Amino acid sequence: MSSPIEILNEKIDTDKEILSVMPKNTKKNAELYVKKVTEIKEGYQKYLEEVITEIKRRAHKINSIKESPEIKQVEKELKKRKHSVEKFSNGLRRFIIGLSKKIIIANNMALIADTIFNSAISNNYTGIVLILGTLAYTFQIYFDFSGYCDSCVLVHAPVRRSYP
Repeated sequence: MSSPIEILNEKIDTDKEILSVMPKNTKKNAELYVKKVTEIKEGYQKYLEEVITEIKRRAHKINSIKESPEIKQVEKELKKRKHSVEKFSNGLRRFIIGLSKKIIIANNMALIADTIFNSAISNNYTGIVLILGTLAYTFQIYFDFSGYCDSCVLVHAPVRRSYP
């Protein structure tokens, strides 16, 4: 499979051959075309060089991160971890609790808050109804984040690592 640069080089060579047999009146337009294709090729080559340089820089950074003592410690802990049905069931239970907080409580609180705030102007609600909407919104935010955190504990639980 040819690289984009090789394809462009073949295109330029073909265009130069076409130029040699063209009549004079179209030759100027064709020369401009070849010039533009050449400029694009040079710009593309420069872009590819920049991309390759950036990839090398990031690869070096990744390699230095892999060699850090923190990563080595996590690797050791992952190798030492033990699996059990009890740990799995505890993690799954926590995940289901988090998902339930999100789906059952937070989503229903969002319905209440949205209904109140979207129709507050047209219905001239009293202060108590608006306070109820504010509380529903507060509970929605709380249970959204609480549910997400409970779900994330499932991902963190197998490592059993405490982070500061």
